[in-house]
Amino acid sequence: MNLHKGFGEAFKALTEWIRAAERLAILAVGNPFRMDDGVGIQILKLLKAKSRRIKMVNCLQVPENHLGEVIGFKPDKVLFIDGVDAGLPPGELVFAEFTGDEKIGPIISTHGVPLDVSASYLKASIGASVALIGVQVSSIEFGEGLTEEVERAAKSISHTLSKILNESFRGKL
Repeated sequence: MNLHKGFGEAFKALTEWIRAAERLAILAVGNPFRMDDGVGIQILKLLKAKSRRIKMVNCLQVPENHLGEVIGFKPDKVLFIDGVDAGLPPGELVFAEFTGDEKIGPIISTHGVPLDVSASYLKASIGASVALIGVQVSSIEFGEGLTEEVERAAKSISHTLSKILNESFRGKL
């Protein structure tokens, strides 16, 4: 797994990764009733990108239930957006490309089926390159809404990601 931490390093790697995409599926994972665990879903809601070559899916806590839909879209790249526990300050960003043999390692997903299992399945089924944008959570206690630092990060990430998507897919309607 290639792991990039921090906004600058993560977005640089993410930009290069997305620019090579012809068809991109974005899967938001999370539980909006467990505070910061809903950060992926919040980012997806805020994204402003329009292209028939981009498919956005709100998976809630069960990305494995949406893999058939993703496979039918035939993306060459799949991007998961999720809250993670990587031992970083709340709201910090990681970008990781799944290479195929790894476990998530220092990044701990907050869901039952690990994302590396879904990533391996997608890679084997359609040969897609699979990556993760992970946002360090502060609290995954029961409750609605994001903590302040994670909310700020979600807005910043969605704004920057929208810009990257629109630049990368301009003319690729």
